[in-house]
Amino acid sequence: MPEMTPTDAGRAGWVRALDTLEAELGEMLVSTLRQAQGTAGSTTQVSTSGWTPPGGLGPIPADLEARARKLLAGQRELIAELEHTKRATAAQLRALRKMPATRPAAASVYLDTNG
Repeated sequence: MPEMTPTDAGRAGWVRALDTLEAELGEMLVSTLRQAQGTAGSTTQVSTSGWTPPGGLGPIPADLEARARKLLAGQRELIAELEHTKRATAAQLRALRKMPATRPAAASVYLDTNG
């Protein structure tokens, strides 16, 4: 088998990095969809420290740029969906916090979500 050149090794590293990021994005999309449907099982753990490319990769090869752009677009779509969910959840929490902690037995138990 021929030896890998530094360019081949860098490309293989980028392929592995993109594979990993795509798999993580896929897991997050499935988890988000399940939560939206109310069928969430276990949640997906995500790193909050950001992503740093593995060392020694060099610049991304030109033939992988389209794949990386597609991945970035998917990540941005997920971020937008999570931001939407965050705002909706915050609105629901604000409505719940307006309700008294205790109520007299004769008080209404209905919550006006349209007003």
